[in-house]
Amino acid sequence: MNRPLNHSQQDAGRRYHLLSYGLMLLMIAVGAFLLLESGQQQEVVNLLPETTPTMVKRIALFGEMEQVDTTAVERLVREFAQHGMLALDLMQLRAALEALPWVYRVKVRKLWPETVEIWLQEQHAVVAWGEDGYLNGDGEFFEAAGVTFPDRRLPRILSSRRDTVAIHDQLNRFSRILGSSGYRIERMVVDRRGAVTLHMESGLELALGRRALEQRLLRWRRQSVVIMSRLNREMRKMDLRYEQGMAIGAR
Repeated sequence: MNRPLNHSQQDAGRRYHLLSYGLMLLMIAVGAFLLLESGQQQEVVNLLPETTPTMVKRIALFGEMEQVDTTAVERLVREFAQHGMLALDLMQLRAALEALPWVYRVKVRKLWPETVEIWLQEQHAVVAWGEDGYLNGDGEFFEAAGVTFPDRRLPRILSSRRDTVAIHDQLNRFSRILGSSGYRIERMVVDRRGAVTLHMESGLELALGRRALEQRLLRWRRQSVVIMSRLNREMRKMDLRYEQGMAIGAR
């Protein structure tokens, strides 16, 4: 025969059910926290960088290089890449490479995971400038850095002025005018006032002055056949600075 529960027994039962329900909620909350914490830790691990950087182990160098010091190129790459591929600044490396003697243009790129590729264009000397440098095809000056061309007949410019591009263009125009007559310019001298004197490979000297230079040279070319046929062996200098004629300097 079941007896009805008294009030104290009913209260104890309710406390037992509440305690069981609270423990179940606590276990669910702890499980959810552990699961969430585990997921957050895994995400942080994936985002952390590698503790050891990927180092540059190979340099691929392309281009025709006759005068460029390739050991200096390699030394610069290793210096800029000492902290790994990720930290390597390609713009700074390119600027440093283009500052090397006889380097004209440079392109660089990273080839992951461990290679730096370099395309290098060397300076091409077309004119000797003074005694310590050359001009490239664009008329830009660069240091000779101890390099000479004894087997190449480069025209030489001796100029007190530093506008290399304009003077180089002027030399090209003079060479085109004289080329059809068989004359080749060995040296072009420009003084502080801008007066120009041309020295031919044959030993002939042409003084052009400062004004109407191309017109004076064209006039000489038209008359040179007759003049040189009569005075070739005695000719040393032609002064073309006169408006209506020229002065002949004999040997």
